[in-house]
Amino acid sequence: MLTFELNDPETLDVHGDREGLLRLASILTQLAESKEPDHVHLMTPDWGGTTLSAEPQGLDATLFKHVKVCVWPAKD
Repeated sequence: MLTFELNDPETLDVHGDREGLLRLASILTQLAESKEPDHVHLMTPDWGGTTLSAEPQGLDATLFKHVKVCVWPAKD
């Protein structure tokens, strides 16, 4: 289970079980090791993905169905 949820206009909550957080850590590690600009799309099943869960965990939170994570090379 992994969700990104907007709790209020300025707060993003990330909810995950052990498996979901380990998967996110792996994705972030792979991106961080990229030598070129790159990105991944994390999506719920109704958006064609398998990375994000479609069931909100927070009360009165807005569930993100698509999260794009980008990596940019360090500027010299």
